[in-house]
Amino acid sequence: MPDGDHINYELTMEDPKYYTKPIKNTRVFVRMKAGQELFEYSCAENNRCEGGNCAVADVQKQGK
Repeated sequence: MPDGDHINYELTMEDPKYYTKPIKNTRVFVRMKAGQELFEYSCAENNRCEGGNCAVADVQKQGK
């Protein structure tokens, strides 16, 4: 699936002193579509836009 719009990222952590077996993680990153905005994420009390799931009213409150 890797192409101009996708990146396959694979990570393996191996440390026999601390882990009984290798820890593997795979992620696929997708290029944002034209016109999309990347919102700043901050972990704070009353954060109503958890995980980027912002309602229109929440975005307007942020001055966007």
